[in-house]
Amino acid sequence: MACTQTLAGISRDCLRNVGGIRTVWIANYADIDSMDYIEDGLFSSPNMVVGKVFFEYQFARGAASLSSTYQVNAENGTKYVQNDLVLTFNRMDTTKRKAILALLGAELVIVAEDNNGNRWVLGANHQGPNFGPAVVGADSDADGLTGTAYADRNGYSVTFHWVAPEMPWGMYGTPPTA
Repeated sequence: MACTQTLAGISRDCLRNVGGIRTVWIANYADIDSMDYIEDGLFSSPNMVVGKVFFEYQFARGAASLSSTYQVNAENGTKYVQNDLVLTFNRMDTTKRKAILALLGAELVIVAEDNNGNRWVLGANHQGPNFGPAVVGADSDADGLTGTAYADRNGYSVTFHWVAPEMPWGMYGTPPTA
């Protein structure tokens, strides 16, 4: 039996395009009541449990990235996407350390806005019992480095890993914040 897909092609994009992540908002998975999708691959802003919001995480310009790697194993008949969101926070301090530890102990939904103005949702898709598998903080990595020389970075780096059946969906609108 042949495996076929509906193909549509991709046109050349002549618009400005820049790399990197501008802003990240994070909420506890349980704090989101639902996520409605507008069309295939695009969510509207999340509907939150009463009194719950997303929190914005700020970092230096050029200190965050999102990568999505499509993985296929033909022998096992499996396919998935490995998504990695890397955030770097300058200057080690107790407040940041506590915030990072809280993230690593939670199930999360993350919205990452790239420098082109596109918002990407990790921890949600149209599949699953509610709105998709959460980003599990315990599956993520974090480190703190003091640096050696004066010009070295002193700070933290956090990498959130999210395995999903497809690449992150986009989001129309802004996550609800305090």
